[in-house]
Amino acid sequence: MERWVVAASECELRCQRYLLNLKEKIVEIQSLTISERILLAEALWDSVVAENADIPLSESQRDELDHRLSAFEIDQDEGDSWSEVKARVLSKR
Repeated sequence: MERWVVAASECELRCQRYLLNLKEKIVEIQSLTISERILLAEALWDSVVAENADIPLSESQRDELDHRLSAFEIDQDEGDSWSEVKARVLSKR
C-alpha cells in the first residue's frame, strides 16, 4: 500500500510541475505581439490538421451542417465571393 502512496505523490508532483510550466508558457505567449500570436495560432491549427484526426461534432453541429447542405441542394446559392463580402464590410465603416 505504501508503494502506491509514493507513486501517487510522484504523479501529483509531476502534474504540478507540468501545470507550472504550462502557466509560464501562457505568460510567455501573452507577451508576444498580436502578429506573433496569430502566427502561433496558425501553427497550432496546422498541427491539428496535419494529424488528420476525426474531430467529433455535436449533434447540434451535425444538424446545422445537414440543414445548410439541404438548403444548398435546393437553391444552389454559393453565397458571395470574398471580395464582395470584404467590400460590403468595408463600406459599413
